[in-house]
Amino acid sequence: MILFFQMVKDKSILTYGFKNITTKNKLNNMSERYTIKQLQELYGVTERTLNNWKKNKGLPITQITPQNKWVYKEDLENWENTFRKIKYTGPRIDIMSSDQ
Repeated sequence: MILFFQMVKDKSILTYGFKNITTKNKLNNMSERYTIKQLQELYGVTERTLNNWKKNKGLPITQITPQNKWVYKEDLENWENTFRKIKYTGPRIDIMSSDQ
């Protein structure tokens, strides 16, 4: 099958065979993505660990073929934020202050 991609105002249409699927427009963020190699360097882990994170922790890896995988930057940030339980919004406290 051949994939066709066309823009219609603020939505993107992906045509696969005879089916049309409307997806959210991510054109601004589509170019910002990390390859598996970049993720390995970023986190200091192996590809096997990344695959385990995808399976067990929901790492949003987009895979076209086994050799063609990546993660969009926005999706990675959202995934990382799911692990932050407490967000401190109070004033910043300098624990190294010499005023004591």
